[in-house]
Amino acid sequence: MVGGGASATAFLCALAKQVSAEPVAETPDVLVFEPAGPCGPGVAYREDTELALLNRPVPAMSVDYADRGHFRRWVGQKGLMPARGGQDGGQFVPRAWFGRYLAEMFDGAVSDLRHLGSSVEIVHERVSDVRPAGERVAVLTGHSAPRWVDDVVLCLGAVPPRDVYGLFGSPGYIHQPYPVRRLADDIGDGAEVLVLGSGLTAIDVALELSHKAGPPRVTLASRSGTLPDVRCDLGAGDCAPGLVDDVREELARRSSLGIADLARLLDGELSRRGTTLRDALRPFLARTGGAEQLRARLGEPGPAAAVQRCVVALTPWYSRLWRAMDPLSGREFTRRYGRIFTSLRSPMPPANARRLLELSESGALAFRAGIAGVTAEAARFRASFGDGDVRRFDVVVNATGRGIDITAARPGSLVDALGSSGVARPHPLGGLDVDPESNEVLDASGARIPRLHVVGDLSSGVHFHTSSMEYAATQAQRVAEQVAARLHMRDGVLL
Repeated sequence: MVGGGASATAFLCALAKQVSAEPVAETPDVLVFEPAGPCGPGVAYREDTELALLNRPVPAMSVDYADRGHFRRWVGQKGLMPARGGQDGGQFVPRAWFGRYLAEMFDGAVSDLRHLGSSVEIVHERVSDVRPAGERVAVLTGHSAPRWVDDVVLCLGAVPPRDVYGLFGSPGYIHQPYPVRRLADDIGDGAEVLVLGSGLTAIDVALELSHKAGPPRVTLASRSGTLPDVRCDLGAGDCAPGLVDDVREELARRSSLGIADLARLLDGELSRRGTTLRDALRPFLARTGGAEQLRARLGEPGPAAAVQRCVVALTPWYSRLWRAMDPLSGREFTRRYGRIFTSLRSPMPPANARRLLELSESGALAFRAGIAGVTAEAARFRASFGDGDVRRFDVVVNATGRGIDITAARPGSLVDALGSSGVARPHPLGGLDVDPESNEVLDASGARIPRLHVVGDLSSGVHFHTSSMEYAATQAQRVAEQVAARLHMRDGVLL
């Protein structure tokens, strides 16, 4: 395993579960290459302020997608579950809690495998290259001799954020905002802070800085100005069973779909709910953004709540729907509707939305669309906007989030090495190209590399939306089944 974050934890848990259920004659030995720190939380869920909330409700955050209540039970066992009648019904908890859960799940999976007879070694070295040779794979770190293994599972997360305006190294520029709790120490009282981005990471930054003594004035700036939607109360049970049935029938009848076909399917479901796709998307297409968007969505969810239900209901179908679209349609969808989808698929908790609106109305927070450029000059930064406005800031925080464009990978990184050597190739819609059924990497010629798998964000070009825990856990289970299937089984065992 390369990487020790959430995807790696899901895979290790799935492998332990799979091995314990099979009559294996010999259990696998596991190497985990994680150079940066403790295994489990990774960068995304490391210990941080409790103001930084998960944007997904507790039942959606399990390392085992077949047991969606697992994290919820853990929260309850730790005595952490908020009161059901409290703000947002106790469904949104701090990201750090999920990090602690991941750490315990990782350690538990290691213990389970060791009790089953496996050895598990944590290697605190950075993998520089992976080289398939016959039926084995060499893992290179540059610090020790190559390790020869039978399977490699790449759990690398996403590509680090771009330094869009070339500010790295400039005093006052913060390239990686997490953990956000350190920002209070890094940013002076009363500073003018420009946050690049208006997504969930940017919101975490703004909320954390608002609790600082002598809080700075914060501006969230992006090209579109689009904020994440505000999560609605979707109620219990299936969100949109009729839509799921329609999608299943459509994919059984046809091998390819276009954007118009997706719109027709969504419109059919929304018409059953007394609205239309046009009405549901109107708040997002209007590009009002900022406080006006928050005020409208907190006041009356309206048709947008219905389309949010549709987006949630289609979670298990994203990969098949995405692969049914040709690359041209995929690019067009990303260009025209990518931000709207992300806003609906990853909405913010209502408590965060209410706090942002309070900050905006008090003058402590501003929203700006149309950012065109940022340059460092003397001890400050000069930001220009599409309307000709120019403003100066003391601090710039990069909150654009991580991406899947592997051409942005750091020179010398593993992703860069895989692409340069031809062991892997970029997918035209992002990430690495993988076989959709096995998640095995495809090389420069399009041939499948047996036993070299990807779990998580870097398979997004093929599977579309892989950054949610549900998808990471689903992929982890699929790959764990393949790894376990190659183990030697005992003869004559009947289950």
